[in-house]
Amino acid sequence: VVSASGGLLAREDVVVSARVSGAEIVSLLVDVGDTVKKGDTLAQLNDQTLTAQLQQADANRAAAEAAIAQAEGQVASATANATQTTSALDRSRQLRRDGAVSQSALDQAQAASDGANATVQSAQAAVAAAKAQLAQAEAARDIAALNLSWATVQAPVDGIIADRTARLGDLSNAGMAMFDMIRDGQIEAELEIVETDLVKVNVGDPVSIRVAGLPPRDGTVRRISPQVDPVSRLGTVRVSIVDQAGLRVGIFASADIRTAQRTALTLPVSAVTTSGGVSTVQKVVDGTVQQVEVQLGVVSAGLREITAGLSAGDMVLL
Repeated sequence: VVSASGGLLAREDVVVSARVSGAEIVSLLVDVGDTVKKGDTLAQLNDQTLTAQLQQADANRAAAEAAIAQAEGQVASATANATQTTSALDRSRQLRRDGAVSQSALDQAQAASDGANATVQSAQAAVAAAKAQLAQAEAARDIAALNLSWATVQAPVDGIIADRTARLGDLSNAGMAMFDMIRDGQIEAELEIVETDLVKVNVGDPVSIRVAGLPPRDGTVRRISPQVDPVSRLGTVRVSIVDQAGLRVGIFASADIRTAQRTALTLPVSAVTTSGGVSTVQKVVDGTVQQVEVQLGVVSAGLREITAGLSAGDMVLL
């Protein structure tokens, strides 16, 4: 058994921050200690400006859609005109071969056809530009809608409100912490262990936790720090606690971590005497006390393991 002490803390802290700036906090719907579910509303920001920005974005998107329709109409008109001038050019070429029209008339028909085709290309470019403006307007609209949704501050996870720094009337600032939550309400112990004992501990080892003012309860080693403090020579372990009733962050806790368990021959520690590196016990044989050398194992709960020198059932003096 490895003994350790430390305190209780949240298994996972979650900070809820404002995501928009310049909006007044108009309502706070939870307080410290409240249990909330993911998606519950924690606070409400003034959304008048954000609503107006969304409406403006909707108007810009509608204008971009109208511009596309107008540009597509121009493409249709220019295409029809180009088709007509191309037909006229074909007729002029045939008539020129027959000698029925002059070269200047053919040149005029060619110029009209070229101009009509150029107008088609210009109209098509206008459609592409209008579509680009629509994409930009839709992106701006999505941002405005997202900002408006952020005016309602919601719980990102299930948990307990551990702290509230937001106040009514404050102006929000993007990144400003408003609430601190304990995810799923899970509290665990962080214990400090001397480095020579830390190497004996493994994830999953059973733990007996003693929390100040509360009955003892069971736990399990969940995580072992990969580092040891170079000054104190202490490392930390995180212990998950089965019974969460009455636990509060910051309460002192001590624990016994069971790192190994086996069946062994044992004696009370008072029955063993060690001198000059030799350990002995006073064994009683047929009413006579004999000093017997023994080999020792671990000490646990006031008992000393005897690995050699005695057998089960031997009688010794305390």
